[in-house]
Amino acid sequence: MNFLKPASLLILLSSALVTKSQGLVENQYIVKIKSEVAALTTDVLDSHLSWLDGVLAKHADEFNSQSGVKSAVLHKYENLGTSFTGYAIKASESVLEEIKQNSQVEYVEADSIATALGNPTPTATAIWNLDRIDQRDLPLNGVFRPSSNGDGVTVYVVDTGIYAAHPQFEGRASEGAFFVENDATDGNGHGTHCAGTVAGKDYGVAKKANVVGVKVLGANGSGSFSGVIAGINWVADKAVPGKSVASLSIGGSKSQAVDDAVNGAVAKNILFSVASGGSGNVCNTSPAGASGAFTSAASDINDKKAPFSDVGPCVKIFAPGTNINSTWINSGVKTLSGTSMAAPHVAGGFATLLSQQNFASAQAAYSALLAKSTPGKITGLPPNSPNFLLYVGA
Repeated sequence: MNFLKPASLLILLSSALVTKSQGLVENQYIVKIKSEVAALTTDVLDSHLSWLDGVLAKHADEFNSQSGVKSAVLHKYENLGTSFTGYAIKASESVLEEIKQNSQVEYVEADSIATALGNPTPTATAIWNLDRIDQRDLPLNGVFRPSSNGDGVTVYVVDTGIYAAHPQFEGRASEGAFFVENDATDGNGHGTHCAGTVAGKDYGVAKKANVVGVKVLGANGSGSFSGVIAGINWVADKAVPGKSVASLSIGGSKSQAVDDAVNGAVAKNILFSVASGGSGNVCNTSPAGASGAFTSAASDINDKKAPFSDVGPCVKIFAPGTNINSTWINSGVKTLSGTSMAAPHVAGGFATLLSQQNFASAQAAYSALLAKSTPGKITGLPPNSPNFLLYVGA
């Protein structure tokens, strides 16, 4: 078996790999079925879970006596192709051991905490960001004229949810699904802010695109990677290939399972715009380090790298990320700074592109957006970081 060996600790136990990392969710695991097994039949996951039902029943009393928590499958991942077929489970050590011994299992990963990225902080109101991405050079000219308005494209904001009733969305926003807490409502504001940057009437890049909230983080801005994968799995099932973008301003420690899930959705021609974060090395985080992700770092009004932004070879592009004015919960408006603010600019940029052209693959769309971008403008970069600024002008 070939496995990534990231910053998190990889421990080979029995026949399946178990990945452990910081910020774990106790007794929760993500299980991937081998790609070659998943390719054999469409019902391999159901067959495997039927076997697992027997394992859970056999160890039910033991687990309850250990922790008082009932062992159960939490999520099924069945819409990401052979790149990632699997499930999330809350399990005892005995159940975990039987899963690891199953010949269909490629790896088991300890579930980790996912959070909203960039520690967004309120700052003075500004709207410079849209002005910057429709012109090649400074100074700003006070006008925003994108090449299209994103009509016919849907952007799935995988985050804290969306306050869909905000008048900035003009009826183009919806609460799609939730995988944390008990409803799809945004109790935090982070997801609503990102959605407004994508498609708000005044604050958005693609002012006629549709936005759908996929809630994987709770009101405290935190969730689990198993829930993030469930959100990605849902997007892969609902999205129209070639006319859909996922925007993820979330992240955590390196997760092979999250990266595999992103790559599986991207293989279905769903674009993934992901924030770089600010933890150090983008390549050692997820989902920003996934090979299929189009990862963006943050720049400021003077075309400098934002001081909180990661850079490096896994970053594809820069977009505004400081003093970003956008929508907030309860029909409010707030100005934030963070790498979380850069990714929805890029997602909106993709929406403008997809509304004008058809692309056979996500990678083809990625290449087109890079080819359209403005090179060499960002200052303060290390030698190994790409230097492209998002451009959505005509």
